[in-house]
Amino acid sequence: MLKKIFFVILSFCLFQSTQAKEIIYVGDSLAVAMRQSNPNNEVVRYLNSEEEVAVGGKNPKWIYERLINTLSFYPNLFKGKLVILSSGYSNDPDGKFIDYHEKIIKTLLQAGAEIRMLGLANNFYINNKWGTHYYDEYRYLFLKFLANKYNLFIYPEFEGYDKVHMNKKDIELINYGTN
Repeated sequence: MLKKIFFVILSFCLFQSTQAKEIIYVGDSLAVAMRQSNPNNEVVRYLNSEEEVAVGGKNPKWIYERLINTLSFYPNLFKGKLVILSSGYSNDPDGKFIDYHEKIIKTLLQAGAEIRMLGLANNFYINNKWGTHYYDEYRYLFLKFLANKYNLFIYPEFEGYDKVHMNKKDIELINYGTN
């Protein structure tokens, strides 16, 4: 409970810094869901098919490669934008693309983006029909480590309605801090 109160207060404080920024969602299905649920769609940057870097089911390697390809055609796309990032960790079953999380962050920062990272569902268990089909308590800690290393904001772990994706309450809390 205290964690959620802290999150709401922190989200409110972040509200001021993001009001005028255009938002681009990067990553897997978590980023897609956040984009689709954004209550202030007028600030969301809808990318064309060549630019799109938020696609469900994609792992960190795919996201990184798509990001590099997109930047080769649109080098200023992310400059001065707020990027909500879900780095595809839920779609990397054995962690073989773990190095790509940091590559994604470095690439977005070099492109001039402000990044906010989405966490992971805190009830992501082995009986899950989505994503990696296994839970590793250290995955969120790894993402949190990267967020701290690059001085980024990371949203707390959330309650997944299907043990992967955010429920309506989670999305509202995150959107409150984004818009």
